[in-house]
Amino acid sequence: MTRAELIEALLKSCPELGSEGAATVVHEVIEAMCQSLERGERIELRGFGTFTLRTRGPITAHNPKTGEQVPLGERRFVHFKPGVQLKDRVNNMPH
Repeated sequence: MTRAELIEALLKSCPELGSEGAATVVHEVIEAMCQSLERGERIELRGFGTFTLRTRGPITAHNPKTGEQVPLGERRFVHFKPGVQLKDRVNNMPH
């Protein structure tokens, strides 16, 4: 699902929002989630899942063209753990 498809789905269930209103709601929800993760906070959406920030330690990679060793510092990444209800819905779908 793309952002545009999410806006369309929101518009179908809440037509009174209008297209600009639905786009604003989607934008603000995503922005609030991004800001929360930037602060290192955990996001828990019951029934859907949890987003947390994790840290990956420094590694030494290599440039495939030259074979040169390249040190990469510590990095942060977003980890998503699906909730029980989401897992059940996905696993009980007909194939």
